[in-house]
Amino acid sequence: MTMRGWLTEGTLGVHIVLWTLVAMVGFVLADRLAMIPRNPMGWPTWWILLTVAAHLIYMAKLADPISRFIRNGQDMGM
Repeated sequence: MTMRGWLTEGTLGVHIVLWTLVAMVGFVLADRLAMIPRNPMGWPTWWILLTVAAHLIYMAKLADPISRFIRNGQDMGM
C-alpha cells in the first residue's frame, strides 16, 4: 500500500535509491560483524537482522518525512 502511494506521489524512485544505499551499508556492516572472533553468526544472518531493523526504522520514522520533504520541494517549483 505504501509503495503504491509513493508511486502516485512520485517519490518511489527516491525511496528505491535510499533503500539500495541502506542495503549496501547493511552488507558492509554485516561483513564486519561476521569477522568478530568466535562469532556464531555469519554475514547472511547479520545482514538479515540489520536489514529488518533498518526497514522497521525507515518505515516508522523516516519514510513520511522524506516523502513530505520531496512533495514540498515539488510544490515550490523545484
